[in-house]
This record gives sequence, C-alpha cells and structure tokens, in this order.
Amino acid sequence: MNKTLVSSRTTEISAMAIRMIEVFKQHKMRQPEADAFLDRTFAALEEQSGRMTTAINKSRILNDLDVKDEARDEAVRAVHYLVTGYLSQVDKDVKSAAAVVNDVFQKYGLSMVNKNYATETALIESLLEDLDGENVRAALQLLPSLPQAVEALRAANAEFINARVAYEKERATSNAENASALKREILDTINRKIVVYLTAMDIADPERYSTLSAEIAQVINTNNETVRRRSKRADDGMEEEEAE
Repeated sequence: MNKTLVSSRTTEISAMAIRMIEVFKQHKMRQPEADAFLDRTFAALEEQSGRMTTAINKSRILNDLDVKDEARDEAVRAVHYLVTGYLSQVDKDVKSAAAVVNDVFQKYGLSMVNKNYATETALIESLLEDLDGENVRAALQLLPSLPQAVEALRAANAEFINARVAYEKERATSNAENASALKREILDTINRKIVVYLTAMDIADPERYSTLSAEIAQVINTNNETVRRRSKRADDGMEEEEAE
C-alpha cells in the first residue's frame, strides 16, 4: 500500500481523511467485530479531521477578510483617480466641482489604504460622511461616474466590516490550530499507523482485512494521482517558460 504524498495540500489531506473515515465506518458495518488498534486510530483520525476542518475554515475567513480589504482599497483608488482626472478638465464647472471633492478627499489621502484595518475603516467611514455633505453632494452630481464610485466604496467598506465581524466572531469562539501543523499530524496517523498496520494485516489475515486495505489504498492512490497531475502541470509550465 502506498503512503500519502507529503506534497498533498492541506485541503486534499482533509478531504482524504474524511473519505477514509467513511470507508472505515462502512467496513465496521460489514465487520462489526472489534479491532482495538483500528478503532482507536480512526477515532484519533476523526478527531484530527474535525480540528483540520475548523482550521481550514478559519483560514478561509481570514483570506476573505484580505480579499474584502483589497476590494475597498481598489474602490478608494477609483475615487482618487476619478477626482484627479476631473481636476485637469478644461470645463470650469467640472474643474471647480472636482476641487470641492478633492479638498475633502485630501483630508484623508490615498495613503489610507496602507493603514491597519481598524484605522482604514475609520478613515473611510469619516470620508464617506464628509462626502455626504450637501455642498459635496451637489459637486458630485457634476462629475459623471464619481457618485457611483463613492457608492461602490461605501458598499466595499460595508462588506469588509461584515467580514471583519465574522473573523472576530471566529476568533472568539474557536481555538483553531495551524492547518499545516495538523496536516503533518494527520499524515503521521495515515502513513505511520494506518498504512503500516493494514499492510501487515492484509498479509496476516486477508479474509478480514483485504477489502478495507484495498479501499483505503484506493483513497490514497486517488489523492496521490491528483498531486502528481498538479506537479506535472507545474513542471510543464516551467518547461514552456524555459523554451520561450
């Protein structure tokens, strides 16, 4: 029986562990007699798998926060570049209106996108409040696309705030571990315990263990093939770059 490739991604290891647990549960339905080692080992694997799922979910929430932050940064830049463009217009009314909006924007500056999450949120909220001033709203109406850009910024900041709330809630309710560390832990359980044990028992008692061994081996082989295909595509890409 092959061992699981250590180059497997954390999400692949998580999915494989879940499939293995299901295979073992089906095996227990067919052969309910106890195997103390396998019962104990798969119970440990299921516990590790649950912790891995929690860690992956937390990682995804943090990644979503980063994505939302980048989206609002782009929205800030869009407002800045539109205003800057209008400042160079020949039309006096347009240029004057752009100057009104620019005076407000420059109180905060484009550098707000480089601030920490909390500071940037506060600055954007204050900017949006200032842009809601009566005189500024009138100026915005003379600048095509700028009102829509401001609303896009408002929406992007609201989405970030919602994502931040979700992240803080996850932090408060979860002591999630590092997914990479859990990947190593699960790999150790699979490769050094399950694979080694089933390989031996498939020889010692094939009538009882051959089906389970074959099914677990298939789960591992399917995962490993996925990893190899991905590695091959990466190698092919490098070869193409070198050939250019």
